Amino acid sequence: MENRKNYYGSLCAEMYEILHEKAPQDELDFYLSYAEKGKKILEPLCGSGRFLIPFMERGFDICGMDLSSEMLEKLKQKAPDAKVVQADLLEYSSTERYDYIFIPSGSVSLFTDMDVCRKILKKLKGMLVPGGKFVFAVDTVANIYPNDNEYRKTHLYKFGEMEPYLKEMGFKTVIVYSSFQKEPAVGNQNEMFLYECLI
Repeated sequence: MENRKNYYGSLCAEMYEILHEKAPQDELDFYLSYAEKGKKILEPLCGSGRFLIPFMERGFDICGMDLSSEMLEKLKQKAPDAKVVQADLLEYSSTERYDYIFIPSGSVSLFTDMDVCRKILKKLKGMLVPGGKFVFAVDTVANIYPNDNEYRKTHLYKFGEMEPYLKEMGFKTVIVYSSFQKEPAVGNQNEMFLYECLI
């Protein structure tokens, strides 16, 4: 399926490193706030490790997953001891379960086929331990600009659009924030929604 193709060749990986060398501090702090020492953490779509490596440096037990061998190669160059898996999320099979799974930077919006998106989110829920946490961000309709073709490559969410899917998957608690300071989302005026999902 188109949205699950490996979009990153070597050149793209190099450009990504230049443009996104480090995670924004406020965003990093947001995802770190859910992490606990001694708990297992998974970052799907980890790319070249701009979030994963800071987690490692702070002593967290984290594993990364990505479809792109080029991006994972960049990650391993920076952090040779990083635990990573090259895999397609939907085809990946493991008995490993995690206490905390997170997908930063609105990457879930890259799954424009909603059936595929729901399958991926359901798959990730199945990789959580009882009481586990899944935290992720999406871009919103507030990102639509005139003559801007960039966001045709992403699914832009409306307020209230994602929550029914998450509840249907079996998440008992779903909290939606509009900022990394955990301000509640109340409408479509914010450029991102952050979901805190508990089972």
